[in-house]
Order: sequence, then structure tokens, then C-alpha cells
Amino acid sequence: RAIKATTPQSDVTCLRFEPPAASAAALAKSQVMLSSRTSSGHEDPVTGPVGQREWEAFAGHYNRACRGSRATDNKDSYYEIYRNITSVEDCKALCLANQPRCKGMEYSLGRCEIWTREEGIAAWWEPSLEDIDVANQGVFTCERYGWPARYLQPVNGGVGQACRGETSNDKAASYFVNSTVRNLEDCRALCVAADVCRGLSFFINGNWARCEIWKRAIKATTPQSDVTCLRFEPPAASAPALAESQVMLSSRISSGREDPVTGPVGQREWEAFAGHYNRACRGSRATDNKDSYYEIYRNITSVEDCKALCLANQPRCKGMEYSLGRCEIWTREEGIAAWWEPSLEDIDAANQGVFTCERYGWPARYLQPVNGGVGQACRGETSNDKAASYFVNSTVRNLEDCRALCVAADVCRGLSFFINGNWARCEIWTRAIKATAPQSDGTCLRFEP
Repeated sequence: RAIKATTPQSDVTCLRFEPPAASAAALAKSQVMLSSRTSSGHEDPVTGPVGQREWEAFAGHYNRACRGSRATDNKDSYYEIYRNITSVEDCKALCLANQPRCKGMEYSLGRCEIWTREEGIAAWWEPSLEDIDVANQGVFTCERYGWPARYLQPVNGGVGQACRGETSNDKAASYFVNSTVRNLEDCRALCVAADVCRGLSFFINGNWARCEIWKRAIKATTPQSDVTCLRFEPPAASAPALAESQVMLSSRISSGREDPVTGPVGQREWEAFAGHYNRACRGSRATDNKDSYYEIYRNITSVEDCKALCLANQPRCKGMEYSLGRCEIWTREEGIAAWWEPSLEDIDAANQGVFTCERYGWPARYLQPVNGGVGQACRGETSNDKAASYFVNSTVRNLEDCRALCVAADVCRGLSFFINGNWARCEIWTRAIKATAPQSDGTCLRFEP
């Protein structure tokens, strides 16, 4: 907790952590380690060690505005506005300078919102690209700061389990903070924003829901039909696994210069584009789940083993979906553009577990606007440099379909997305994008790892 006062005591020394103001911009990318306290040679069950507070782009990396508990929840009291802020990094630095009040930040060109809503940031909104004033406003970036929700993992299957301390009978009111919430995302946001979060119990029964944010270590559960238990489990720094590996695309050199088509691009990676808990993969919409999109492998014991199967089937595999013992290797040529969240009440936790969906390829989070993005069409060396050999053209439903095509492509240097009324078109560029040309119905995004 922040130290703001002292009291005289002869045998005590109080030291407060005070980083220099000059390094505030660098703090935007830092991680604040929660100190662990020890007693009698063992881990303190309440506070130590937890892991790291980090920035989390929980809603995605492009054109996301922060919201409270739903997409329309944007009260003025939730944030403080700072103007003439020149970058996302400077906005993040302002947030870190206002800990623990600041729960995250929203940035658009020159404008920084420091979110202080006590319950945190649980939702987001995507402004229409056609309505954005790019020159004066830019696109939006929303990130929250705290205990990343992506590290909340199910305990003993999660669904149908209530969190406990040392044993299945170990529960006391001092172990957690209790709140009324609307849904699981509200509960996860409370964990992210909390001073300490070791995990959560989420209770749902009809029209009401309750959330327990645990500040004591969760080491057991007890069966309870209307509850889900998730524990905060940050990855071990010394355990790089195949599932977390990144495959570097080899660059080819021609005539002593960079080959404009293939080299060097960056890294293919795993991307939990839909979030990290209870997400099932889909094609172009939440109901699009044809059998032809994937191959099923049974008796697979972990997400890591499912990912390894995908990596062994490159370049056919575009991602994977895993539930207890069952692995889907997605081979849909257009990639994975959508997801579905199964109802926690309908899941058979013992035989099925919750779902994990991740796609593999060129991560869409690295697609950044070129010259403002909106109202621009991608070009090669100059604004007049465009040839059919530079890109692959496809008809799509929306921008997410186009982004998914980029992720799944053999090579993606960026994309041009065109929308006009009821139709949309997507160009996946295989040549380096170095310029744009104005075009009212176009958006140009470049892959920038």
C-alpha cells in the first residue's frame, strides 16, 4: 500500500520507494514486483509472492476505447483527462505516477484519460472507423494496469468449484473482498484493479452474481454448482515451453538489399486474441463452426500439447482450441476471426472443462495505422506504387475478417481494408508498405512488431 505517513518508534526505520521523476516515461513499460514477506521461514499466505503487475491490452491493440462494466458505460467520474500528451507511453507514465489510484489508461491523439474507477476497466468500445477524425483525434488505445487477467487459471477445473485456502474447509471472511457484479468480466476486472489479487470466486444464480477477490493464497477448492474458481498464476520465468516459442521467419537477401516481399518481417507468435478464459474458436462469426474448419485430436492432456500439434502441422494450422482432453487444430484457410463464450452454467466441468482458443501467425496486435490509417490505401515505395503482385485480394465481411487473413497468411506485411455500403474487400500485402495514397473508403495497417 502507498506510504503517506509515519509514526515515531525508536527501533524502526521507514523507507519509501520513490523513483526519480526523470525516468517516468520509461516506467510506462516497467513491471512493479509485489514484495513478498516471510514469517518463520515460509511464504506469507496473504501477500507473498504474487507475481507482477503489468500493462494488459485486454480488448486488443487497435482502436479500443475504455469502458466501465459495458460498452455504453463511460461516466465522467471514471477518469481524469490530461491534454497535450504526445504518446501512449507518456499516458502510461502518468498512470504509473498515480498508483494505486490509476487502473488503466485510454489514449487518443494528444488526449490521455487516467482511469480511476475503483472497480477497474471491464469493457471496451470500438469507435467506427468511418466516424473518426484521424487528423485531430486518431484511433483509440485502451490498456489496464494491474494483475493481468490472462493469468487467471481454473483451479481443479474451475467451473463448479469454490476457492478455499489450505484445505477444502478453509474459508474466512478475512481471506477475500466480496462484491456484487453483473458478470465474470466485472469480477476479472476487480481482480486486475485490486491492491492484491490471488484469484477469485465467481458466483452466479439467475439474475444476480457475486465476486470474491481473494488476497490469501488459494490452495484448494470445494464443489459448489454455481461457482467458478480462478487462481492468479503468472508464468515461471525459467520455463520456456514449446507452446510459448516464437518461430522467426528467415529473411532472404537479393542483390545485397532487403527482399521487398519476404524479408525480414518479424515473428510468428501465439495470440489469445479473444481473451484467455473460456473462449471457443469460430470462423467469421460466433455461430460459424463448420466441421471442415478443424481436425480433432482426443486424449490430449494440456493446452501446450495441443499447441505443439499445431506447430507440427505448419503452415496448415492457423490456431487451436482446447478443452479437457480434446484438441481442435484449426486449418480454415481464412483463419480464426471470431470466438464464442460458452455459458458457464452449461459446461460439464468434469468431462469437458472450459475452452481455450488461440491463433498462430502474424499477431494482429502488431497491425498499426500508416499515416493515420483511416482514409488511406497501402502502397509500396511511393504513393503511386501499386501492382497486383504486391497483395492477395479477398472479399470479407468486416475488418476482423481481414485481420484474421493477415494472421493466417504465409506472409503478411500489412493490409488495406475497403468498405463501401454492404461490401468489403481486403488486400493482404506481401510486399513492404512504405507509403499510402488517400482513399476515403480505405484503411491501411502495417505489420510492425
